[in-house]
Amino acid sequence: MDKQLKNNIENIDWWNHLSPLEQEGIQKGLLDMEDGNTISHEEVMNQLKKRVCL
Repeated sequence: MDKQLKNNIENIDWWNHLSPLEQEGIQKGLLDMEDGNTISHEEVMNQLKKRVCL
């Protein structure tokens, strides 16, 4: 993980009050954002509509 990102996470007071599972989820999400592994709201809605046949 990026050293600056790790320092930013560890220096936030609320971080220590999260469960390990919540911390892991946030870390994965931040890494996805850093790596560009994101999709738009429109893409999410289109996939949702396909799954529920709207």
